[in-house]
Amino acid sequence: MAISLFIASSHVTAIDVKVEHYGHFKKMIHTKNIEGVVDLLTISFSLKNRYAVGAIEHGKGEITIIDGNVWLDYGEVGIGKSINSIPSQEKSVLLASSKVNFWQTFHLSRDLTQHKYMLKFF
Repeated sequence: MAISLFIASSHVTAIDVKVEHYGHFKKMIHTKNIEGVVDLLTISFSLKNRYAVGAIEHGKGEITIIDGNVWLDYGEVGIGKSINSIPSQEKSVLLASSKVNFWQTFHLSRDLTQHKYMLKFF
């Protein structure tokens, strides 16, 4: 079975990519401060081609944004609760976001095995 991988193109020309980031992981761990640092409603995620990952304050869950579509996952014991909107006053303790205007598609002729290929990344 062939699979498609979507990889940001960077080999054609140098592309200036702006990554917005909020929070500081090392400082958060050191101080044990998990208060939100940015109100999610103040950030424009609705833009096409916007991608982001992050953590909701107080360890309440994770933030995933794909092509401007928001998913907030509030993990509960054994049950996931995902929503596709941002509640009022919801904050993120860590967040990285960027806009990707161009993706390049690669088709692989065979499946990748974890053993053969994962060792190259570590």
